[in-house]
Amino acid sequence: MYNKGLLHTDVVRQHTVPRFLLENFAISSEKKKRGKQVFALNKRTRQVMKMNVNDATVHSRFYNLHNQPETVSLESLLSLYEGSASTVIRKLISTKNIQSLSEEERSVLARFVTVQHLRARGEYENQKHMAQGLYNTLKLKGIICEELEHYFSDEIFELNTKSNFLDQIADCDFETSIILSKEWLLFETTPDRPFYISDNPVTMYNEKEFADRSNTGIGLPGIQIYLPLSTTLVLAMVCPSLNDKLREERELIYKYIVSHRGGEQSNVFQRLSFLKDILDNRLVSIEDWRLNHLNNLQVWKSEQFIFSSIEDFERVKDLIDDCPELVDGPRSVVS
Repeated sequence: MYNKGLLHTDVVRQHTVPRFLLENFAISSEKKKRGKQVFALNKRTRQVMKMNVNDATVHSRFYNLHNQPETVSLESLLSLYEGSASTVIRKLISTKNIQSLSEEERSVLARFVTVQHLRARGEYENQKHMAQGLYNTLKLKGIICEELEHYFSDEIFELNTKSNFLDQIADCDFETSIILSKEWLLFETTPDRPFYISDNPVTMYNEKEFADRSNTGIGLPGIQIYLPLSTTLVLAMVCPSLNDKLREERELIYKYIVSHRGGEQSNVFQRLSFLKDILDNRLVSIEDWRLNHLNNLQVWKSEQFIFSSIEDFERVKDLIDDCPELVDGPRSVVS
């Protein structure tokens, strides 16, 4: 940890989701006020409240190795990443043109997405959960020693967990390169049907199943990675293999049309228009089912809070009632 040139800070209130990003989800009627607000749903209490963006996703000295300002902290480094990414994200919101990004802008945004994925409170809690699960499994099997017991003693365990957590954030070049290798596109909705954002906003989805592992690793075939940029725009970074399948489908539709098979069916041309948006324009007007799907991913991934520009969480409450495990963030299974 100490040889990586990490920085120090005296900032106590540290955001796990940058304020500039949360401001893009502010209540429209209050955007001109000094303190921008969002509607927030607490999954654990079902309470809905207005929350000032300055107070959302705040934890005391969360990126400090110790609970002291003079010790190693990533807060200043994270602020540098946020400053660079905010310019790129503002450009995307303004132009809605993913293909206009320069190589440098793509690199900046890829690192921001990677770091946001690794820095969330839910990621930290899941790491603690996995380490504790490994310890319990080893103990049940009788594989225990004095060194292991020392590692999992309360104070040492917390210190080691935080050290590992900060280390992966600071050293994420490999993960960033994987994000850069994805196919990027934008999904768009309307202000009256907004995207949610949560306290753990980088979500993943994969229709492909793997017998021996989770299917949501960033390098796995078929992976889809999403980050909401505003109430109306989501950045999607998907496995190139998915677009290969879409290109094959488009070629097949072309052949059907040319040979007059299915050419008179309007849904064929609607599908062709959709494929063109994804493969050529990279800006897709989202259907209701896909909007619900992406918002559901925010609910699933969130550790505690979901944020929106409108006070409409009834569907989310019903979802949590049907799936009580959604009350907490996702946890990996140790076997």
